Amino acid sequence: MPRHTKDSWQPWHEEIKRFKARETEGLEKDMAALEAHRIIEAAAGSRKAARDTLFLDLLLQTGIRISEALRITPADLTWLDRQPVLWIRKGKGGKTRQVAVPARIAGELLDYQRRYRLDHGDRFFQISRQRAWQITKAAAGAAGVPKRVYPHLFRHSYAIEFLRQTGHPAALQKLLGHTTPAMTLRYLRLLQVEDALKIADQVEI
Repeated sequence: MPRHTKDSWQPWHEEIKRFKARETEGLEKDMAALEAHRIIEAAAGSRKAARDTLFLDLLLQTGIRISEALRITPADLTWLDRQPVLWIRKGKGGKTRQVAVPARIAGELLDYQRRYRLDHGDRFFQISRQRAWQITKAAAGAAGVPKRVYPHLFRHSYAIEFLRQTGHPAALQKLLGHTTPAMTLRYLRLLQVEDALKIADQVEI
């Protein structure tokens, strides 16, 4: 894999420098991955435990939006070079993209499909957006997480942990379906600007 020069990443460096001067706007305090896992574990005590835990775990492990998660069907789960992949159709802006899925989650989706006899076109999670919020709030309460928790925070947790482990903001931008680097850099801000500069220097696609 070729190593990009610092000049090729100049747009990212400039964007990060501008980001140093302002606070993140409209981004709630992030939820630590440990808290997210506690919430998922707590969902195992719900009446629809199989559905609720899989739904929340999918949000955390893929970073997809709640609206995207509620639309996915068995037909959207495919494989690319033996790696499970989800097709996100009609994402934000009506765009289609692919996101990587951990093998464990892919296996659980297939088990869920078989258990509930879902056809290829059936939605995995046949609930409303409002119900998804209620599930998340109830699980957070059961887990004893005091902060305000809602489904989109799992996307934040995924993004921050992805950057922490990989240091690839350009790859994250593609996976999250962001149209501009600035949107992805909001997560870099939460890792502290000093760390963000180091990450940008090490990025390699």
